[in-house]
Amino acid sequence: MAYVAEPIHQSLKARGVDCGKLLTVRYDEFADGEFKAFIPESIRNTHVYFIHSFYPDINKGIWELLQVNDALRRADADSVSNVLPYFANARQDRKKPREPITAALLANLLAFQGVRRLFALDLHADQIQGFFPGPFDNLFGEKIFLPYFLAKHPEAKDIVAIAADVGGGKRVRAFARNAAEAIGLPEPIPFGIIDKDRVSANEVEGMAYGTGPSVEGKHVWISEDMIDTGGTALKAGKMLFDKGAATVTLMATHPIFSAKLDKVTGISAAEDKFAQSGMKVIVTETLPRDPLYYERNKTWLTHLPIDMLFADAIHQSTLVRGSVSGVSKARKTK
Repeated sequence: MAYVAEPIHQSLKARGVDCGKLLTVRYDEFADGEFKAFIPESIRNTHVYFIHSFYPDINKGIWELLQVNDALRRADADSVSNVLPYFANARQDRKKPREPITAALLANLLAFQGVRRLFALDLHADQIQGFFPGPFDNLFGEKIFLPYFLAKHPEAKDIVAIAADVGGGKRVRAFARNAAEAIGLPEPIPFGIIDKDRVSANEVEGMAYGTGPSVEGKHVWISEDMIDTGGTALKAGKMLFDKGAATVTLMATHPIFSAKLDKVTGISAAEDKFAQSGMKVIVTETLPRDPLYYERNKTWLTHLPIDMLFADAIHQSTLVRGSVSGVSKARKTK
């Protein structure tokens, strides 16, 4: 996560925050796959913000996080805060028959380790914040996407905002209202919600645009918190094009793109499907990617930085009477 940590560190220093050196955790691995984390310098009596990504192996990433937190506490850090732009296992957030609530399990493990504070971006469900007994700051990707949208559509003419499922309704309503407010419109941008029938993880059986205005001839902007296999977004995009949308743009905070070879179509990955879909996709940099990755996919994929949003949040958390919630206070859903 150096691509995020380094600009955050520079921004905090520029604001006069005494943030010391930026350290990089080292991982040593044994022949059998066992690994251990190592902190390269003393951090005794300091307040540590560990910026971590679970990508590309979520299960290994969780174990790395737990090891580093343990090492920091044993090295006598005054406090440890975890900056986790993409919070792992966030889709496992509620009780289902004979299934774990893994988002709660992870939050409980971090609390047990004595972690003081958590930061994340666009949690899959707001209630995950309640799984952690300390401050858990859920920043809003809208703060990153909205300036980009306004640069493309300064008057928001012929725009319809769409949530790809009912769960994203709150997010798209906030976006529609705040975009209109930023432009000075008296009413929210028209918005709608797609209904879908999910039969299992990563498998959507049916989809219908049941609630919202006509999209014929409109520039449609879909709001999602993540792209995993991309199945939902791709089906939504095709349906909207079929209904006459002029353009379809997808805003997704977490660009996982995990789809493998499709044995039916022969298309090799989620990226290939999006490249052929006619959609434009805007994502944030919550997952580390090689710069060449974005260069290869630049015809349809745009990435936006997250470092300044997290720098603002971390800075506010260091201030007496600082307001981290104020960093994302633009969201209005009523």
